[in-house]
Amino acid sequence: MTNEPLLLVDLQDGFVILTECKNIKIDYGLYSMMICSVIGEEIIATFNDESFFDVIGEIKELCSSVQYMEINSTGFDKKEEYADLMRKIASLLSMPLFDLLNTGHLNEEQLTVVTKLFVAEFTKHLCSPYSKFEDKSTYVPSALQNADFRTHLRSLMLRKMEGTSSILQREMDNLKLTATVTMVQGVPYTVYHVTNTLEFLLVDLQKYLTGKRTVKECLYCKKLFFPICRSTVDYCPLPYKTTGKSCYYIKRHTPKDELEGVYIKAKRQQAKKRDYSMNTVKYGMTVLAEIYEDWKKECDIEYAKARRTGDIMAFKEWVEETKFLKQRLEELVQLKGKKG
Repeated sequence: MTNEPLLLVDLQDGFVILTECKNIKIDYGLYSMMICSVIGEEIIATFNDESFFDVIGEIKELCSSVQYMEINSTGFDKKEEYADLMRKIASLLSMPLFDLLNTGHLNEEQLTVVTKLFVAEFTKHLCSPYSKFEDKSTYVPSALQNADFRTHLRSLMLRKMEGTSSILQREMDNLKLTATVTMVQGVPYTVYHVTNTLEFLLVDLQKYLTGKRTVKECLYCKKLFFPICRSTVDYCPLPYKTTGKSCYYIKRHTPKDELEGVYIKAKRQQAKKRDYSMNTVKYGMTVLAEIYEDWKKECDIEYAKARRTGDIMAFKEWVEETKFLKQRLEELVQLKGKKG
């Protein structure tokens, strides 16, 4: 893995990550939200693969036979063997780290670049003379090591000072970042030289906090997110676990009790009958749409009544009686024709 820094060009509304293949745009705050959303128990689990420890054992054995300075010198006779082991480690870590960091905040291109940064930080750690092979906690990249820090970060992003830590904040303030200025068509841009995952987090957080956007905490999954349509939205557009569906979608389509379940199911069934191809050909889409809207208005009244009285059986009976069966549809169409 290369030890070259990751270059972030500041565009004032987000960053462009410079890579060999292409430039990748990433909005302020997305990386920080991803860090906040990583599940703590899964972090160490990412480094528990048996093949991973086999390679770690080989690296440990190689390192124990030579001095740190030898490993990093051009004359190190086992340099290629060492580099091969590092490539194996990077290969073994890439997919588990990609899955760990895939919280839904970053797209595939952004996540691929960020994963490489995490892998590079780990392999760089293994090259250090201070590497502790037996201590799994030291394997964790700097941005994820401290659970209290992630809690502090979450409070900062929600702009709630009561959940922050003055000690952690002082530690953050003491960290130094390297930046340069480059000119593009006469316009100066700041370029941040990020060498590890924590530096990326600090510059991203600083840019988010000085901006106008504010994240919200999803009431369903507790992840942080940027409201897309309205600031009053309480459920995020991020995929919930392995469902592939967003919390916003799940909340809108999951009944809170049996009565609401009957209400939602009834509307879906009636809408299917309205859109059924044989019915649209026979009766016409306009007439069917009017019949459905009339039924829906009455359904809303009956639902509100059942909610008020608690009589779910009466509502079920009404739903059953008003189903768009063949005979009933014909009667409703004829009634519409007479009124017309």
